[in-house]
Amino acid sequence: MTQNITVQEITATLWAVPAFIPVFVCTGYLAGWCSNVLGFRQRSLVERLFWSIPLSFSVSAIFAVLVGKFFSLSAASFLILATLPLCLALLVWEWSQNRRSGQHLNIGLRPLGLTALLIALLWIALVVVTLVDIQKGTNLYASLFSLDHSARVAWTASALRTGVPPDNPLYYFRHPAPLRNYYFWYVVCAVVSRFSGLPARAVMTASCAWSGFALVAVIGLYLKHFLHAGARLRKQVLIAIGLLCVTGLDICANAVDILMLHKPLTMDLEWWSVESIYSWYSSLFWVPHHVAGLVCCFFAFLLAWNSLSRPSPNSRATFTTNVVLIGAALASSFGYSIFVTFGFFLVMLAWAAWQLLIERNSPRPVVTIAAGGLLSLVLLVPYLFELTHNQANPGGGSVSGGSSAAGHLFTLAVREMIPPEPLLQREPLRSVAIAHPQSARNLAKLILLVPSYIIEFGFYLVVLLIYLIPSWRADRRPGRDRTPLTPAHRTLLFIVLVTLPIISFVRSTVLKGNDFGWRAAMILQLPLLLLASELIATWGAKRRTAVAPPPLRRPLHALLQLTMLIGLISTASNIFMVRFAFPLLESGYRGKNSPLAGTLGHNAYISWLGYDHLDRAIPPNAIVQFAPLEPGQLQSSIQAEDVNHQVAVQFDSDGCGAGAGGDPSGCPAMLAALVPLFQDATAQQALEACREHQIQYLVANIYDPVWKHPDSWVWKLNPVVADPEFRALDCR
Repeated sequence: MTQNITVQEITATLWAVPAFIPVFVCTGYLAGWCSNVLGFRQRSLVERLFWSIPLSFSVSAIFAVLVGKFFSLSAASFLILATLPLCLALLVWEWSQNRRSGQHLNIGLRPLGLTALLIALLWIALVVVTLVDIQKGTNLYASLFSLDHSARVAWTASALRTGVPPDNPLYYFRHPAPLRNYYFWYVVCAVVSRFSGLPARAVMTASCAWSGFALVAVIGLYLKHFLHAGARLRKQVLIAIGLLCVTGLDICANAVDILMLHKPLTMDLEWWSVESIYSWYSSLFWVPHHVAGLVCCFFAFLLAWNSLSRPSPNSRATFTTNVVLIGAALASSFGYSIFVTFGFFLVMLAWAAWQLLIERNSPRPVVTIAAGGLLSLVLLVPYLFELTHNQANPGGGSVSGGSSAAGHLFTLAVREMIPPEPLLQREPLRSVAIAHPQSARNLAKLILLVPSYIIEFGFYLVVLLIYLIPSWRADRRPGRDRTPLTPAHRTLLFIVLVTLPIISFVRSTVLKGNDFGWRAAMILQLPLLLLASELIATWGAKRRTAVAPPPLRRPLHALLQLTMLIGLISTASNIFMVRFAFPLLESGYRGKNSPLAGTLGHNAYISWLGYDHLDRAIPPNAIVQFAPLEPGQLQSSIQAEDVNHQVAVQFDSDGCGAGAGGDPSGCPAMLAALVPLFQDATAQQALEACREHQIQYLVANIYDPVWKHPDSWVWKLNPVVADPEFRALDCR
């Protein structure tokens, strides 16, 4: 009898979404109430919610990590869960106080509150539909996002088993190795899993929904307290939410690749570029922790920016409150995403110099965020000690067995987006390439940055040019020459213009991909989105006036509308491709009569059931080994996502998975002993290998070559799970 796995995953995920309320609402609500940051107590409940979510993202992570490290994960879970009844008691007390005074509690739901609630429900539905496995008979089809989520689920499960810092669950050489990548997001997810009893997979899926909520919350706060949207605030928030669905001209780039260059269609439409600028949709699903880091950075900046808006700007208490909250935000951000936080740090250095030397504004915001940054270093001392006393390289952005070159995190290099090889085959670069190949390649990449950014940004590039070119933003109605830029507009533009060269010429070397360039790009994407929402909202108001817009506005309107439409189509197309990548891939296998036809979905199905049985049959701290595969192979992701135990070796490659923690020197010997086990090995050979590398259970399924040998360990060792197509054997 087959189980309905899809229904089980949907049910668990829908429970996991509200399970995050103590972590991502209540902690921030209490922090906001106690600090009364920017008049928190005087605001409506809806606006308090907008403050509470980024406040919670800022406070919960560093709190959970420090309590978990010095006490236990259970203690952190208990304390965070306790914020829920405290918040409820606070609301009841406030309601009773208002009732005695004859006042009503200001909810703030109208206008457009029900519309926003519907959008939130639709967002949760999209998260569920995108990330849960879809079962069809005895096949189970994951989303393409599982390539990265598989490791993140394993890291969350490791935090549940081993506490803070978590052990690297996908590499074990002689003893456990602490996870060295930025693990704060996984600790937060583990806290939710601990007090809710929900599986790590469901909690990780639900965390993507909350990453989206936090992004919208910080957008709303910026529109009100930074751009001062005023009466159009709520409508502009909805416009900004809609713009999250707009990406670049990716669909056009894919059409050129397919129709003119005869390249195959990629599983993710944003992979046409070597180092893509990812859409908000992709970032929220591929890397929700990086989005969380972005939210904390911009929330910290908002607090610093508004440090002059308090009635008593010289108040020591106000300054101290802002510094504490900024320190917590930046500390949590660093633990969510080293790359986003480092990029933000570079931008803030430039912004501070610009504010003090060019704008000649009050130094208070600069001093406030600098003091918060120093406090964040103090809070991060235990984590920084871990980073500097670990044998592995600090990865964590994507699943890979790669490692840092020469131990450096960053290097200077021209960003590669469109492959430069075709340009290098043309004169005059072909002649240069013969004598100076590296210089010619860098020059070609530099030239190709222009068309690459045009494609990647699309609509947002038009928005940027409108704000940068005075004649494009000119208001030619009688008596008006141009639309002036406010200090907030200039600041957003400054962040964009500083971030662009940073992501163009600085790259990370921890993994094979440029994680820094991918993730730090969000630092300029958020200001562009805010500016775009402002542009659309204000132009919409001008179209309703009796005075017709100037002639120059008509082509700009048309260009904006065209690029926006293409951006929407690109996002919608990518949603379809990523969700159905595995079924489409298997269809292609069948068309080519490939031996892989029908294996991906069925492998996922038998692995889900088999590891579910194994999880209930063996101790949580047991060490399990499946067949090591090359990084990026879909079968390896399937195994890592389901195993829920410590694994000796994940990858059949250099490092074996030690990049996230562990001594990689043991990898060659482990591969030499373990890889042959899954080809054709006897029970005695399996027992010797298990004894040598402290493995307790071996896992095989019908797709492993060893399964086909009747005299192998698969059929001779004592089984703890003996499903028809999946077996787990005791090799102690």
